Amino acid sequence: ANGIVLDNASGVAETPNNIELDNVVIDSLYSGAGMGFYSDLINSDIRIKNTVIDMDVVGSGNDADYPIRFDNTTNGILLENVTVKDADLISVWFNAAAQNITIDNLHVSDPTPGDGYTGQFLRFEKTANTVSIKNSVFDADKLNTTNDAEIGIAFQMAASDVTIDNVKVNEFDGDGLHVVAACTNFQVTNSTFTNNFDGIEFYNNVARTNVDIINTAVKTSTRGGILINGANAITDIDLTGDTLTGNASHGVWFHGGAGVTDVQITGSVISNNGGAGVYNDSPNKVIISNNSIFDNTASGIALTTGNCGYTSA
Repeated sequence: ANGIVLDNASGVAETPNNIELDNVVIDSLYSGAGMGFYSDLINSDIRIKNTVIDMDVVGSGNDADYPIRFDNTTNGILLENVTVKDADLISVWFNAAAQNITIDNLHVSDPTPGDGYTGQFLRFEKTANTVSIKNSVFDADKLNTTNDAEIGIAFQMAASDVTIDNVKVNEFDGDGLHVVAACTNFQVTNSTFTNNFDGIEFYNNVARTNVDIINTAVKTSTRGGILINGANAITDIDLTGDTLTGNASHGVWFHGGAGVTDVQITGSVISNNGGAGVYNDSPNKVIISNNSIFDNTASGIALTTGNCGYTSA
């Protein structure tokens, strides 16, 4: 049913340390709750490299659920040149506090018709600290159906010192990037979000400090491009050099309440969106400067309430 399992059902909790999987193929696992690599121990210095984990069960739409799953704390995890395919639930799951996580050239997809339409591709369940995700592809497009996986990258609790660079996130029925809780030093650069319901969304009335989205394209979302709850008094988010185009509703969408925010949109191209280019329904102190905003169906800039300013828009 499972590929590689590190488990200690009773007794003293053990700590796997200095473990490397290199040039490994895990294929055709049992349908249902099958797992590729699983550990419920305290994990330290685990490296998975040049590895393919294929959860597709030939002849069945019910594939295995978890290609990579850590159910205990992690510190010093490397996923490098890893391909994960056809999981029904969560492709890479850090199900406890995670720190010092490096993900480089991870390719996750779910092309084979089956039950993976509620799936999430990368999920941090608890706090995440010092996380690097780069040069990776998360492609939810499933063949012969429009019912694709739900979320690309999810942070469910506080996240700090997170870098997402040169990442492609495509065709999720929910969010491409889904950030629920407070975050500090959170940066998205040189990335592309296409054909998701919402490209990037920051949820809830929580503090966000030094959050930057730089040189990133959010295109053809079936609802909004970038959505930000700005109700919290500490909402420090900058959008710089981004491209938001072809989204069905607003390109950038601020909502949630009139917190004392510190938000800037600078040097971006915001065009051909089905709503406003930038829509603000309440947050204060949103500065919109030196952008190219054109051919949006509604207003280029819609400041419905709040105390905002814009120059050279």
